[in-house]
Amino acid sequence: MYAGRPFVGRTDDATRVADLLDQGRMVTVVGPGGVGKTTLALAVGETVADGYPGGVLVAELAGLGVDDDLEVAVARLLGVDSIDALTLRAAGRRTLLILDNCESTPKQAAALAEDLLTRSDCISVLATGRSPLYAATETIVTLEPLSMPSAAAPAEEVLAADAVDLFLQLATAAGVPWTATSIDPVVLTRLVHQLDGLPLAIELAAARCRVVTPSDLVKLLDQQVDVLSRPGPAEGRHDNLRRAIRTSYEPLGDNSRRFFRQLSVIGEPFPLDLAHRVAGDGVAELGTLEMLTELIDSSLISVRTDDEGRARYRLLETIRAFGREQLEAHGELLAAGDRYAEAMAGVADDLVAAALASFTPEVLGQIRHQFAHLADAVRWCLEHDDGPDRAYRLFLPFYGPTGARAEVAELAGRVQERWEEEAPLQAEAWAVMGTATFLNGEYELGAALSAKAVAHPESTSMAQLMANRTLGYLASLQGDAAKAGAHLEAAIEAAATFSASFTRELHISRAVVIDDPAQSPEALAGLRDVSRQAATHNEIVNLVWSEVAAAYHHNLLGDHGEAERAARTAVTVADRSGLYWTVSTAHRTLGAVLAHQEGWEAARPHFLTAFSTTLEVGDIEGIAMALRAASGAARHCGEHDVARELWSSIPPVRGLPVVRSLFHDQEEELLAEFGTPPPLDRASSADRARRLLSGVGGHPTPDGGTARAAPLDAGPAHGESVVGAPTAAAGGGVVRFGPFELDHAMHELRKEGERVHIEPQVFDVLALLIARRGAVVSREEVLDEVWGDRFVSVAALSSRIAAARKATDDDGKRQTVIRTVHGKGFTFVAPVEGD
Repeated sequence: MYAGRPFVGRTDDATRVADLLDQGRMVTVVGPGGVGKTTLALAVGETVADGYPGGVLVAELAGLGVDDDLEVAVARLLGVDSIDALTLRAAGRRTLLILDNCESTPKQAAALAEDLLTRSDCISVLATGRSPLYAATETIVTLEPLSMPSAAAPAEEVLAADAVDLFLQLATAAGVPWTATSIDPVVLTRLVHQLDGLPLAIELAAARCRVVTPSDLVKLLDQQVDVLSRPGPAEGRHDNLRRAIRTSYEPLGDNSRRFFRQLSVIGEPFPLDLAHRVAGDGVAELGTLEMLTELIDSSLISVRTDDEGRARYRLLETIRAFGREQLEAHGELLAAGDRYAEAMAGVADDLVAAALASFTPEVLGQIRHQFAHLADAVRWCLEHDDGPDRAYRLFLPFYGPTGARAEVAELAGRVQERWEEEAPLQAEAWAVMGTATFLNGEYELGAALSAKAVAHPESTSMAQLMANRTLGYLASLQGDAAKAGAHLEAAIEAAATFSASFTRELHISRAVVIDDPAQSPEALAGLRDVSRQAATHNEIVNLVWSEVAAAYHHNLLGDHGEAERAARTAVTVADRSGLYWTVSTAHRTLGAVLAHQEGWEAARPHFLTAFSTTLEVGDIEGIAMALRAASGAARHCGEHDVARELWSSIPPVRGLPVVRSLFHDQEEELLAEFGTPPPLDRASSADRARRLLSGVGGHPTPDGGTARAAPLDAGPAHGESVVGAPTAAAGGGVVRFGPFELDHAMHELRKEGERVHIEPQVFDVLALLIARRGAVVSREEVLDEVWGDRFVSVAALSSRIAAARKATDDDGKRQTVIRTVHGKGFTFVAPVEGD
């Protein structure tokens, strides 16, 4: 999270909003820019987090426009595949969604909120914007500026006023060379009135007071004439805010002002190297860092560290809008946008080269990490480039693992419509677009684009690899194993000329589409070789998938012992990696193997893991595959009622990944016996599936949650989405403290032998704190380890800490298990057996 300003004068507002959410499920906080709507919304989220076991989710809509697909954008911001996935994830668990800064897309935001409230009784919405959304179920709360003293107020009243209190707190934190008592109360009163009590304007003014006194600042504000002011109902307040921004902008040197303007072309949080390439204007990178520091000191830029420990910078939307206006006024917009697009094209080139060299989670994670910038650069090219050359370069990293399939497919359609002429990398771009549309369930378009890439006269080995892989997957889904094999053999031949890593991945793909037991021995020999090479090169994805494919073929041959060995190897590697796709696939495979050997009760926990893992990150295809496999396993074990219930809970999807279930041959029998899964309410069906797989039948768990079964929130693989992986929480064995046991193997918390139902990330938090017991773990470390590169509210962390305390019979007052070290973080203090 980006650090927020002190929470001053808003306690009553926060209480009111929290109460209204309980009463009506949708509240919109409205007010002028800079009044503190976001700060209030995040504070409310933190306050009410204990009442929302499904989590407090934040989608920052600033920068989106009426032409954007809001459902797709919000899903990406939340780290799920679709809005449908969000309703599934919230099944049986109250979830609060904060839609922040809706002013640019009010109608779309209203439609989305109403749709979510209709689909799920478990979801509530807290929106912010400059005006109401006018949704049918909306309750409106108008946020006023902070209280200000009257002109004749005595000194003690001046200092107690909320606007003055905030100014003095921020100025002190900034290191001003004066004290509150040394400033004339009349000056303080006039200053906050000039700023109209707007918290953002006050923050900017406080930052300036490191170099000017409040008296000087009052004079500067008097002298400012804002030529950018526009008429409107809140013109006065907006003028004051803009003048406050100008008091930070105007004192900058020419280079720093130009640097600030050019950065406003970037809509997403950005690293230093991107800032340097877009706005550095030939200075050394150290010079760029110095200018960034100057802007941070002036409160024009916010900064945080990402999961790799790198600083990422961001212009708040109100400030960015000012910068864009300045950029246009100086005639610099086109040049700055062009530099941004060119910089991201260079990033795309580097990502493709890295992916071809090593098929690893780290590389795949970087592709997703850069997705928003790459997509924004493609949009810039669509609006401003004459030809497709640069757009094609930008598209190449979108071969699958972006976590935003629908968004990539939409961009592919726009690029196809915009340009028809030939250009360098056209075949490669068609191949990537074919993969993107195929993964989005648009099979006909995916096949057509892939076929065009194969037939292109300048088609390279890379284009042949991607296009033939997609055509092979499509043929496999259509039941044509021979055709699938031919395409994948062609892909292997192409990959062998330039990428050993991709060659290994494609050998696994080739083995997966084989369904003839007579070919299994040859497939197994190849898989053993791939597994050894993947282990040597630390290719976790290929290693897990090769063992999963081996389990499938051993099962085809009736060698269930070897199938179990391969499946358990896959589970061990996947659980250590924390990659959600590999965790789900490995446990789904082991569950199927155990169903053959030991029965439903042995298999059920692993299907729960596969289901819960994909549910948590909103992967609908993964959810469907887990439930299909579980239904087949239950039917195989004679649990027909369970099989029927699971089958009827499968969410409708456009298509399924080409990773075979060990029960895929029973799909037609399941369909004949149970029929097509009915279009039931997704949230209730997901909750029912979770309870069935938890072994509690039709009775909900006490907190509406699911048993923890595997590490969640990790990087992508084979076209799946990614969120970030908890590393320090990974471990082994059982840790005992008091009457509790934290079981890393089963990924569950038990009290006196009975399972305590906790949310997945609550397990991660507990495991992390126990692993670091004896030390203070900062909030930033917990956020990085558990949430990775997701931008989440501090409310999410507060909610998980509170839930961990509740689950371990602790609370915020006693703190006998988890102690808060104020200003530092948290430490695990309960005695652990063996310490």
